Amino acid sequence: MKKPSGRRSEFVVIFGYGSLLNQRTHRRPDISIYPFRLTGWQREWGHCVDSGGAGKVCALTIRPNRRAEVSGAFVVDLRANLRDLDEREQGYRRVRIFSRARPSIPNIPANATIFTYTSDPPEFRPGSREFPIWRSYLECVLAGFLDVGGKTAARDFVVTTRGWESPILDDRTAPKYMRATSLPAGIQTDVDALIQEHGLERTQF
Repeated sequence: MKKPSGRRSEFVVIFGYGSLLNQRTHRRPDISIYPFRLTGWQREWGHCVDSGGAGKVCALTIRPNRRAEVSGAFVVDLRANLRDLDEREQGYRRVRIFSRARPSIPNIPANATIFTYTSDPPEFRPGSREFPIWRSYLECVLAGFLDVGGKTAARDFVVTTRGWESPILDDRTAPKYMRATSLPAGIQTDVDALIQEHGLERTQF
């Protein structure tokens, strides 16, 4: 992973659990990503928002659950970019989280403040045909987990995430997700295989 360079106060640490893991969606060279498992939270498909021109979508969110654990990563970005991150995470609420365990991140103090994004009603609700999971978004998320931890991490994401009964809109020919990118052939093959392996196409329309 690329090491953050600069004064410690210049950086912010975000726990990402979905598309933030995919370096391609940031389109900035100053992002560093460190795999991490956060205890006390549950990931699920349950963040429903109207994205505007692209339409309505059900995205990922996390909520407190003492018995659960979320695979993801610490995303280290410049503090100056925090407003951009807040705007990217449409409809989410940025909250401070606490974790006794954390990876050693170069140039970042051990007691650095960590944020993540979560949902409140009315955004927090199950997906539906009105608010489907976009396949273009799902593929970006899976590609990020493949980048960070290979097939093991990607499979763990599928198995530990709730809400797969939500319909999936097949938008591959005209991606709705604004940060969708063309994936390398090998990554795309693995993404397609993971979707088939776990039967995720059963709710696709």
